[in-house]
Amino acid sequence: MLCLEVLTGDVPFSGKSDDEVRRQLDQEKYPDHPGGFSKELWDLMRRCWHKDPERRPSMTGVKAAIRDIMMPPFSTGIVV
Repeated sequence: MLCLEVLTGDVPFSGKSDDEVRRQLDQEKYPDHPGGFSKELWDLMRRCWHKDPERRPSMTGVKAAIRDIMMPPFSTGIVV
C-alpha cells in the first residue's frame, strides 16, 4: 500500500476505520487502479498485496519486475 500512496499522494482506504480496512483486506477488496501509472506496475502491486504471503513476490522478484517495467528489453525489430 505504501507504493500506492507514494505514487498517488493519497492514503489508501482514506476515511475508513482500521477495522473496516482489515475486513476489506480479509475479503481481498483492494483499491481500484487510480490511473497515472502502467498496468504492469499496478499488477506488481496487486501481487504484493496477496493475502497468502507465500504467493507474494520476493524482494528479488519485485526488483526484477521494476527493472523490467522501467527498462524493457531492447528490441532490434528482428524476428528470429
